[in-house]
Amino acid sequence: MEASKTHPYDNPYVGPRTFTRQEGDRFFGREREARDLFSLVVSERLVLFYAQSGAGKSSLINTRLIAQLQAAGFAVLPVCRVSGELPPGVADVDNVFTFNLMLNLDESESDPRRFTHIPLTDFLAGLTSDDGQHYYFFEAEADLKEANAQVEALQSVQDGAEDAVYAEVPSVLIIDQFEEIITAHSARWQEREVFFRQLNEAMAANPLLWVVLTLREDFVAALDPYAPLLSNKLRARFYMQRMGYEAALEAVEKPAEFGGRPFAPGVAESLVDNLRQVRVEGQAGTQPGQFVEPVQLQVVCYQLWEKLKERPAGQISSADLQELGNVDTALAEFYEQALQKTMAQTGISEMELRNWFSQHLITEAGTRGTVYQGTHDTAGLPNQAVKLLADQFLLRAEIRSGGTWYELVHDRFVEPILQANQAWRLKQPLIQMAQAWADAGQAESLLLDGQQLNDALASNWQGLGPLVTQFLEAGQVAYRAREEIRRAEKETQRQRELEAARRLAEEAEARRLAEELRRQEIEARAREQAEAAAKLRQRAVLLGVVGAIAILLAIIAGIFGVNSQRSASLAGTQAAEARAAQQTAEAERGIAQGNLEYARQLEQQATQAAELGATQTALAATADIVQAALAGPTSLPEVNGETLDVTSIPSPTVTATPVAPPLTSATPPGVTTPDPTTSLLPTTSATLTAAASPTQLLEQRVTVQALQTQAAQVEVAQTVVAQVAACPVDTQGEFVDLWRKYQEQLGCPRQASPVGGFFAEQPFEHGFMVWSQLLDLYVVLVGDAGSGSMWIIRQSEVTWPVNMSGGSCEADPPSGLFQPVRGFGGIWCAKPDIRNAIGFGTQPEHGVSSDLFQGFERGAILRAGDNSTFVLFGDDQTYRRE
Repeated sequence: MEASKTHPYDNPYVGPRTFTRQEGDRFFGREREARDLFSLVVSERLVLFYAQSGAGKSSLINTRLIAQLQAAGFAVLPVCRVSGELPPGVADVDNVFTFNLMLNLDESESDPRRFTHIPLTDFLAGLTSDDGQHYYFFEAEADLKEANAQVEALQSVQDGAEDAVYAEVPSVLIIDQFEEIITAHSARWQEREVFFRQLNEAMAANPLLWVVLTLREDFVAALDPYAPLLSNKLRARFYMQRMGYEAALEAVEKPAEFGGRPFAPGVAESLVDNLRQVRVEGQAGTQPGQFVEPVQLQVVCYQLWEKLKERPAGQISSADLQELGNVDTALAEFYEQALQKTMAQTGISEMELRNWFSQHLITEAGTRGTVYQGTHDTAGLPNQAVKLLADQFLLRAEIRSGGTWYELVHDRFVEPILQANQAWRLKQPLIQMAQAWADAGQAESLLLDGQQLNDALASNWQGLGPLVTQFLEAGQVAYRAREEIRRAEKETQRQRELEAARRLAEEAEARRLAEELRRQEIEARAREQAEAAAKLRQRAVLLGVVGAIAILLAIIAGIFGVNSQRSASLAGTQAAEARAAQQTAEAERGIAQGNLEYARQLEQQATQAAELGATQTALAATADIVQAALAGPTSLPEVNGETLDVTSIPSPTVTATPVAPPLTSATPPGVTTPDPTTSLLPTTSATLTAAASPTQLLEQRVTVQALQTQAAQVEVAQTVVAQVAACPVDTQGEFVDLWRKYQEQLGCPRQASPVGGFFAEQPFEHGFMVWSQLLDLYVVLVGDAGSGSMWIIRQSEVTWPVNMSGGSCEADPPSGLFQPVRGFGGIWCAKPDIRNAIGFGTQPEHGVSSDLFQGFERGAILRAGDNSTFVLFGDDQTYRRE
């Protein structure tokens, strides 16, 4: 075992695989066990060799026992096993365990169907070898051996040499991993007993046949029901304990010396101490145990040597050990490196490789499985990739009659591979979403939609497993169904809009006709008012003439009054009446002037009404003018035997008539449209006298000013509408009303309509947290009522533990409450002010896809999974719950 036997920089450790026969010079630490086992096998024809999984049973057989037996004159048959699937072309066999044993022993390329229906005794009788190393089955050999045996028996009788029968070299049949008689082919359990019977018959038929059965110690008891079927009842047993400290130290130091890079003093001891550390229940730390796992030792030393082999030669120091992790980490790292190298050279997807290990090389029971190598692929994986994995010592190939079989190099790889694959899958968003969808009973609300679905379909999802495929297919089906519904609703909406547009057009035309008729009515009334004013002027002139006549009559009455006493008295009376008539005439003249002024006011109102009607924002105004009727004759005394009739003019009455204002086609929100039934002019009748006319005219002016004020309000509302329409993005969707309500605080929308996607939510004692995958941000709301404080945090600003589900800090939530994890936990732990204000979660974090989010210039609107809607104000970092 000198260092010159290998290159100084070659790895002297074999890693997590079994030692081969050619690597005996690298196998250390089991010399005592090898001597004891050899002695037992030589003395007993049937030996049960068992130990813990990973203790090195197969390596001990390959590097020590076989060589010792061959040196003692035994012929050692190929190490074989009883597990394996039926190769292509073989439909069924009499006994699947003996069939697999025969395939292992026969190293020819003959048709495996030859062994489907022959017993083990006949097969072993026909097994031969030309060089003592490679064996094959020859049917004629069995007959020849039987004939030779008869001849030799006859000669022994004749010559008296009874021991001549045993002149043939004894052979040893070694069945490795014999626990597979229990773990493999559980559906064919009835064939186990037949196998033991055939094995016993073969040993009885050939006294020169030795058998060694190796298996894991946890399956020894399972063989007890079959022990009575064997000649020695499995009494000869050898148990190999796990590797102790001294043996482990030798297994660490000797290969390093053999490779030309020894350990510095004390470093190998430190490594062995680390390898034998065990956890004690109830204690936080570890302490040195009694044993070291050989597989772990080989993996750690192999990884250590690989990291150092490119460095200059020298001793391995304590600093070199710091680069290593625990055994599971080393195994997982070994597995990851093999995957990366295989992907780089073959182009096979990472998901395909990981699924191949999980589904084909690891059974549902968590044990190793075997796969048959076909012409082009092995269990669906191209043979080129399988060979690369085997060359990196991650797989072990086993040549049997009829083909090659592959399995993991050791059981110790099962758990690290499963954990590594699970950790990788947790980093794939599609796998997480598909799993959440499945856990929720395939809830349609968790399916992807719109752009998210398109992005997922455009990604490399084909290798993410059947659950992701089912998830995306369901999303496409639901999306198409929703699109059909949307198209139908859109068409229905379009028809409704067309119908509404038609009705609006008809209403607009009706309003236009009504406005035209109203305008014509206003013009006709204006003409009538002008004509009435002209008539009033004529009557005023008539009243003046009547007044002059009355004065003249008074003068005549005065002249005639001097004629007699009676005439004088009558003349006095007539003079008084004449003065009264003069006063009446003056009053009526004033009334006429007021009526003239009133007529001018009516003309101005008619003009303003016409202008307001043309702009559709003014209200019509009208007033009915009641003409004054002059009636009732006044009798005067006879003068010179003639009676004079004088017509007097009573005061006219004026009544204001309400007129409905014209309606515009669209009234801005927030502006009240005047009620068409509400009078905008005085509605009570008033007697127009010389004293009352100015007051009523003033009321008319006030009414006109009120109408002008309302027109100004309409103009202001139209300005507001124009300002709303000035936003560069026209908002749509479910948040239109809320935006109008809070437009001043929110500003213009940044997107036309709300967006959905995958959200995560968690309610707290005093608030709420939301995460949007699409927007890549967190929203934190703190408050017990309908409003409170608000934070918006980018995902890049948040960190959380690698294991994805643990908390970011130590906390002890009360019963029924929860500490947030992942991103929510990162915020909760990193910001004490938020943590103290919001409290613990009242429910665990859960995913939803029904949330909506719409951003604005100075805030946003968010709808959560329970249909609660939050208005977020960016200026003062507050929110309101609507």
